[in-house]
Amino acid sequence: MDSTPKIDRIALEALLATSREMMAFDDLPALLDRVLDRLSSIVKPDRAAILLVDPQTGAMIPRAVRPAGAYSSVSEFASSTVVREALTARDVFIVHDIRMDPRLQQAQSVLAAGVRSVICVPLLGRTGPIGALYADKLGVEQFAPELAEYAAAFAGHAAAALETAQLYDDRHRHFRATLEAFAKAIDARDHYTAGHSERVTAYSLVLARHSGKYSSDFETIRRAGMLHDIGKVGVPDSVLLKAGSLDAVERAQIEAHVTIGHMMLEPLPFLGTSLAAVRGHHERWDGDGYPDRLGGTDIHPHARLMAVADSYDAMTSARPYRAALPAEEAARRLRADSGKQFDPEMIELFDGVQQELAALHEQPEGAELRAELLRSVG
Repeated sequence: MDSTPKIDRIALEALLATSREMMAFDDLPALLDRVLDRLSSIVKPDRAAILLVDPQTGAMIPRAVRPAGAYSSVSEFASSTVVREALTARDVFIVHDIRMDPRLQQAQSVLAAGVRSVICVPLLGRTGPIGALYADKLGVEQFAPELAEYAAAFAGHAAAALETAQLYDDRHRHFRATLEAFAKAIDARDHYTAGHSERVTAYSLVLARHSGKYSSDFETIRRAGMLHDIGKVGVPDSVLLKAGSLDAVERAQIEAHVTIGHMMLEPLPFLGTSLAAVRGHHERWDGDGYPDRLGGTDIHPHARLMAVADSYDAMTSARPYRAALPAEEAARRLRADSGKQFDPEMIELFDGVQQELAALHEQPEGAELRAELLRSVG
C-alpha cells in the first residue's frame, strides 16, 4: 500500500505545529530542537543538525543536533562539501547514494562515518544564507527523493524563526541598553549614588552564582539589578537629594519608586521575569517592608537576594548625612538583621562571598571587575 498520503498528513501536522510554536516562541534553542525532532519524525535520518553561520568567523556552528549532544563541531559528522554546495546553490542538496556521486568520493567525514545518503538545505535569510539543515543516513538505507521537499519546508521554518529571533534580540538589546542608560542617568542625579545600580547588579550576580540555584536566572537578575531604581524618575529632586531626614510625606514619595518602576516596566514582556525584584527589593523578611508588606518566602527569592546587595551598597557608599561604612561594619549590620530585614539563607550566601563583594566595591579595580562580570552575563 502506498504510504505517501500518510507521510503527507504527518508532515503537514508537524509543519502546522511548528508554525504555531514559531509565532509564539520565547526560547529559540528549544524551538530549533523541536523543528529538528519533527523533521526527524518524517525523514528518519540517522544523524541531523541545524547549523548556523557564525557572523564573526563564517564557521558553521551546530545549534541543534540529533542524536542530542553527540557532536560539538560540524567536522565531526557533516560533510563540508555537502554544506558548501547547498549554501552556494541556495537550494536543496540531496545525494541518494554517496558511492555514485563523484563530488563526495574524497569527503573524509562522510567516508569515515559510513554515510550512504545526505540531505542538506540552506537556511536563507533576507540578506543571504544564515545556516543549513543537514541530515544523513548510514549503512545501506537511502533517503526517498520526495523527502527533500519536507526537509526544505522545515528549513524554511527554522530560517524564519532565526530571523525573527534576531530581530527580537536586536530590539530587546537596544531597548534594554536605552533603559539601562536611563537608569544610570537617574543614579547620576546625585553623585553619591552614581554607579549604585551597576554595583547592586554585580553583587546580586555574585550572590546568585554562589547559591548554585539561579544559573538559568542570571540575565533576569541582571536586568532587575540595572533597573531596580528606575522608578526614582518619579521622585522629586527636593526629596531624592535631601541631605537631612525625611518627613512622612517625603518618605512615602521615596518608597513609591518601587511601584513607579514596576508600572513603567510592566508593559514590556521581555522584562516580565525581572519585575518581582524591581517591586520587591525593599520588602523585609519580617513583613515590615514595602510596598506590599510581604514577609518570609512570600517575597520572591530574587528580591530577597537583591535586598542584601542593595543594602550592602547603600551602607558602603557615602551619603550627604554620613560617611561610607567600612565593609566589615556593613557585613556586621547585615548579619545582625538576619531573620529580621533579610532572609537568613541570603545572609549565609553573603558570608561566602563577602571578600569578593568587597573587592568589587574598590575603585578603580572594582569597576573593571564589575564591568567584566556584567559583560559576561549581558
